[in-house]
Amino acid sequence: MEEVGAALGETQRFECQVIGYPTPSIRWFKDEVDITNNERYHVDYERDLGVITLVIRNVTLTDEGLYQCRAENSEGYATTTAYLVVKGPPYSILTRIRSLVIGLLKCEYWMRIRIENSSLFETFPGNFLDIN
Repeated sequence: MEEVGAALGETQRFECQVIGYPTPSIRWFKDEVDITNNERYHVDYERDLGVITLVIRNVTLTDEGLYQCRAENSEGYATTTAYLVVKGPPYSILTRIRSLVIGLLKCEYWMRIRIENSSLFETFPGNFLDIN
């Protein structure tokens, strides 16, 4: 089994070539579920060349998994598989923003107030904020 990597948002193509008589029917599976007619995927079959292509546009984390091309006719069947690994940044932007917000909201804060007509500052402790 081949392992293939794709980055979030990219387009991933899987290709296999099938030659058989009688002409085989082709089905694609992801994690053992038939995705041949799933709108998420685009399947192109060039019968004269025997090349079948599965296209996944705008790859997401849910696209990671085991993909299988299965060709079948009255004489039998053949399969080929590949595992798609979806690669993204170590922390998504949303995770970073959430961590920042939680970090800001779970800290003590202090207020510095300048006393009018003076160069003196007075410091007052604030409350502990917790979003939970």
